[in-house]
Amino acid sequence: MTPILAQQIGTGALVELHDCSTMAHIEIHVANRSGSGETFDIALLPAGVEAVAAEHYLYAGATVGSNSTTKVGPVYLNAGDKVMVNAGGNVTFTANGYEHDGS
Repeated sequence: MTPILAQQIGTGALVELHDCSTMAHIEIHVANRSGSGETFDIALLPAGVEAVAAEHYLYAGATVGSNSTTKVGPVYLNAGDKVMVNAGGNVTFTANGYEHDGS
């Protein structure tokens, strides 16, 4: 098993948090560093799919409270799947877990 640690600060656009090279299970922590609520999006893009569509969203316009953290997961991924995230600059996404060969 290979440990995963991926981090991304919100950019106001949908960006890649993690690109899975093998099977994986992760947890995603969404941390809001501001004094007011912030919204965020998390989408899982299946291997071979180029663009995020409505059916790929786990969370769309979800709220994380002021100075709070929300945990998402566990999330299970296959080789080639991507985790995409979106939020404003006061939000940090952290993914941690393990990639493994499925055995």
